[in-house]
Amino acid sequence: MKEPALGARLFFNLPYFDADIDFVKIGGDFTFNMARSIGPRAHFRARWRQGQRLRAPDLESLAFFLVERYCFFAEVGGQVEMTRVYHHPWILDEALIVSHDSSLITSAGLRDPAETPLAHFSSGVNVQVWAPQKV
Repeated sequence: MKEPALGARLFFNLPYFDADIDFVKIGGDFTFNMARSIGPRAHFRARWRQGQRLRAPDLESLAFFLVERYCFFAEVGGQVEMTRVYHHPWILDEALIVSHDSSLITSAGLRDPAETPLAHFSSGVNVQVWAPQKV
């Protein structure tokens, strides 16, 4: 198991699985291919172009809900744990999807959504993570 997935599973009890990942950036075009090498079989493939810079999402918007997470939860032996996370707000750009194919949702036993995927792009943020605490 690769170190990031192993660390997420061991230290934060997150359901991360080892995967073979290929990421390519050429100018403003991106390609991401992932196939799990253990756990429930799943893949994710996407190509996108970086679009226009978006303004900061409104506090009540779906974009804010999806990207501005400052804690996460995991179940450990019947007990819920919360881990606090700090980061500056994400600077989002449009992600103009060229192609995508994924079995991640169905591998979790859920139906694929019928709608076109909502996509944003960010170059990233630095993150600080605290130790999990029982809730």
